[in-house]
Amino acid sequence: MKRPESWLRSLGHFQSRLRWRTHFMQKLLDEPGLDERHMCPGYEGMRNEGELLPEERAKLEAWLRGQTGFPMVDACMRALHRAGWINFRMRCMLASFASYDLWLSWRHLAPHLARLFLDYEPGIHYPQLQMQAGTTGINSNRIYCPTKQLQDHDPTGAFVKRYVPELEGLPAAALAEPWKLLPPDRYPRPIVDREAAVARAREQLRVYNRAVKLGSTEAQDVFHRHGSRRPNAGDLAKGRARERAGPGREGPEARAAEGRGPAAAAPPRPPGARAEAGCRRYFKERGRWAPGPLSPRPPGGGAR
Repeated sequence: MKRPESWLRSLGHFQSRLRWRTHFMQKLLDEPGLDERHMCPGYEGMRNEGELLPEERAKLEAWLRGQTGFPMVDACMRALHRAGWINFRMRCMLASFASYDLWLSWRHLAPHLARLFLDYEPGIHYPQLQMQAGTTGINSNRIYCPTKQLQDHDPTGAFVKRYVPELEGLPAAALAEPWKLLPPDRYPRPIVDREAAVARAREQLRVYNRAVKLGSTEAQDVFHRHGSRRPNAGDLAKGRARERAGPGREGPEARAAEGRGPAAAAPPRPPGARAEAGCRRYFKERGRWAPGPLSPRPPGGGAR
């Protein structure tokens, strides 16, 4: 009996998650100190890494209690306390909010979240937190907007009202700014001015990103050690064309994918070539050439 396409797609997504899980666990195996230090040392000092100041401690405690005044953040944190699990996007939002809006170091977030996650895995936990905090030197900075997440993923407000019962009775349209309708003793006002906080965070990131990527080879070293090596599009297209052609037969798609047909494309590049080209282009445009191929580690630069 032929298996449904949806089942095959689901299985493919599951296999992809297993590969990513192994990828992140390998990062911590390669560098056991990632649970204590930044993946890219150039970000040391960007946030307060020592004892929290009173204002910072108040922000951390409000975030942990689900009392930030941002309904989607508070609902996700309270759901995490109750169930020990929330989905990946909401985990990213919680980490992003604490890292950028509250400007707290991932080092202060990690132990609390580790105790809350039922599926806590150190190899995933620490590299992912550093990715969300912007201290890897090789990943894009993603600042999640809690209001947008609320509108996109809980438009009726059912999830928020379930975990933040103080907001029960408010129309869904009012959940983005409940403090305009409720007194502070019922639901707290936002603990930060988000627009100003995010602007400051972006400026700090701009300064440190520029220093790290232009003033040293640290970002290149991190890319050599931890960059993803996914197959390029040519390899994937050739494999799919062969599957469609069937065993022992080659259709025009397969010949084109291999550069032997009328619609032939350029010869497929080896795995990792696209990532290498992108990395080279990035550093060349900014006045720093990434010497040598990425596959072998450069002398001294890629030592673990």
